[in-house]
Amino acid sequence: MTGETYVDRMREPEEYPELLPLAASYEEVREAARDWRVLSSSLNGQPHIRPYRQFPLEVDPPEHSKYRSIIGPVFERPRIVALEPEIRAVAHELIDQIHPGQPVEMVANLALPMVIRALAVVFGRSEDDVATWLSWGTQVFLLRDGRPDATHLQEYLARVIDESIAAPGDDVFGRIATASVDGRPLTRNEMIGLADLVLAGGRDTVVNLIAGAVWHLGSNEADRTRLAAEPDLIPIALEEFLRYLSPLPDIPRVAVHDVVVGETVVRAGQPGRLPFYPANFDPTVFNDPLQIRIDRQPNPHLAFGHGPHACIGAHLARLEGRVFLEELLTRAPDFGISQADVRWLDVPGGRVPHRFESLHLLVRD
Repeated sequence: MTGETYVDRMREPEEYPELLPLAASYEEVREAARDWRVLSSSLNGQPHIRPYRQFPLEVDPPEHSKYRSIIGPVFERPRIVALEPEIRAVAHELIDQIHPGQPVEMVANLALPMVIRALAVVFGRSEDDVATWLSWGTQVFLLRDGRPDATHLQEYLARVIDESIAAPGDDVFGRIATASVDGRPLTRNEMIGLADLVLAGGRDTVVNLIAGAVWHLGSNEADRTRLAAEPDLIPIALEEFLRYLSPLPDIPRVAVHDVVVGETVVRAGQPGRLPFYPANFDPTVFNDPLQIRIDRQPNPHLAFGHGPHACIGAHLARLEGRVFLEELLTRAPDFGISQADVRWLDVPGGRVPHRFESLHLLVRD
């Protein structure tokens, strides 16, 4: 990365839970994501944070599709497309608050509000909810004495579920509170697990996508100038940012029976992680994978996973990223990065940014 005002305060690579990687190459990851009979999703991937599963993410077919059908209509492409004007208005308003010549910390002041306010539009929630969600910061859990704590999230979910049971509204929580599976009402844990997923699943991942795209463009004048001049290229560039940043680096799985990963035997019942980021840097699939190529095509990345558990919010994430970049490159096309605080992730052949703790954007006069 280049740029006269770019200063990078690097941290050590992110430390992930000591779980065995369950695949490595692109084809291995793709196959493993598709075959739930070998690597199951039927587990609580964050038992140290929450006492329930996230539905439908943490159940296997055929139950998976029953839960997915409850929230699926909220994220269907035609509905998300219809909401684009409202979501674009959010990006427009946020970017118009930038003052040329005055650096703005964009993770907290641009990327996070963009994502939170877009979620409120999609979920049909009020400004009170927006204020609450923003108060949590980029992560839905807080660190207390060095340990993740989601008590505030669970208290919020319990309250809105209770309100939705008592008086179901025309919003995502009302849909969850009135849903049924196999002819029976959902249990409370099922309601909480569904609500947790929709609220937590598309938050820090999309914040990092937007921040990472701006980080690259603010440090690469040629790519920034080209996208400003060729806005039709922005959706293609966004796919490359998704590949390179891999906002969701891995996801928990558990072996259904003994399987061999490379030269390692994973025993039945052993939990592990299905890593998407090595697949997105597989040189047999992506030429020169450590380089961002904003016109890379084809780009069969696995940033949204693959198979039955592919990300349900992919259409929304793409829309949020695209309209933010379109509005920024239209309204403030000349910008750089004055300071960045980045968590890095080791990938095959090198390392790439994984999480942006802070990113100071400077729009030039």
